[in-house]
Amino acid sequence: ANVETSYTCLSRAIAAYEGTAVFSPFTSKFDAVQAGKMTFTAQEQRGWELFTGNAKCAHCHIAKVGTGSPILFTDFKYHNVGLPENRNVFTLVGAAEIDLGLGGFLNDPQQYGKFKAPHLRNIARTPPYMHNGVLLTLKQVVHFYNTRDVWPRCNTALGNTDPNFGITCWAAPEIPETMDSSFLGNLGLTDAEENAIVAFLETLTDGYFVP
Repeated sequence: ANVETSYTCLSRAIAAYEGTAVFSPFTSKFDAVQAGKMTFTAQEQRGWELFTGNAKCAHCHIAKVGTGSPILFTDFKYHNVGLPENRNVFTLVGAAEIDLGLGGFLNDPQQYGKFKAPHLRNIARTPPYMHNGVLLTLKQVVHFYNTRDVWPRCNTALGNTDPNFGITCWAAPEIPETMDSSFLGNLGLTDAEENAIVAFLETLTDGYFVP
């Protein structure tokens, strides 16, 4: 009983600390722009326009301005974006293990493969990306969202370890049955537009200015 109480107290203490301004200073270039203290470069501005427009990023990573509160870039909902298995993880753990996400927690097959849309604050500092780390760079993430349904499948036996993964092919999704096909997969973005979105995402890194 004492051990259980101790862990409960410990977790609450950590949660309280993580809720302080140390973890959410909102001192990124994006925040400076929103405060009227800085302006985006042309590439960053184009990325912001795409993020909230044709690239459809803001459908899940909500970016509504003018609310009086810092933008967190999440809808707090759960989605299956069709990510492939990360077979590098399989090698590390010695077995093929797939995280079923929300569906695994609820024991509900209709929710398999769905994960909460994360916030994007300081996203440039936290590679690799996605719930299983299968995508290594922000550029690769944006390119996956752009071309998931356009490129052919990688070698089935190799999956994401195929040398062409992320270059000319994508591996099959972990759980295709619940995959979202409405807002990603074939966005028609150019390479320059992908780079502009990455440039915008890099403006979300804290430490750019002092409020």
